[in-house]
Amino acid sequence: MAGLSLPLLWLFHCDGGYGPVVFLFTGRAFATGRPIITGGALDQLSLHKEFFIFCYSLVVLCPFLLVVRWLKRHCPGTLQIFFLGTSLITLIYPLSILTIFTWDVARYIGRMGFTTERLTGIVAALVAYFMLALFAMWLAEIKPRT
Repeated sequence: MAGLSLPLLWLFHCDGGYGPVVFLFTGRAFATGRPIITGGALDQLSLHKEFFIFCYSLVVLCPFLLVVRWLKRHCPGTLQIFFLGTSLITLIYPLSILTIFTWDVARYIGRMGFTTERLTGIVAALVAYFMLALFAMWLAEIKPRT
């Protein structure tokens, strides 16, 4: 069963996987001289590509996380904690991409002003943060108080 958590960590094995995480935590994502590219081109780092990679990472990771959550219920306590830890660590990848996207949209709004599309980008990012938090709570089996 421990081998089932390995696909969760695959993204951190290659440069494409840990690249956004390193980019965020080294602070290079917050460099003021970094250009902001818009448009739908996927051959360069752009706002559209950042959001696309965020959505794609969720589509790839969530089925693995769902299987691991289901399997961890049938494991002893220490293994449950291991599975939960690897699952939450895996969520750092989409969280990093979402944070970079949100920062870039905020910088873009700061430079170019508000439009409906830019405001939609910020709202989508905030909704995505909320959904990621709810998903992490669900993985950890934390129930919100009602």
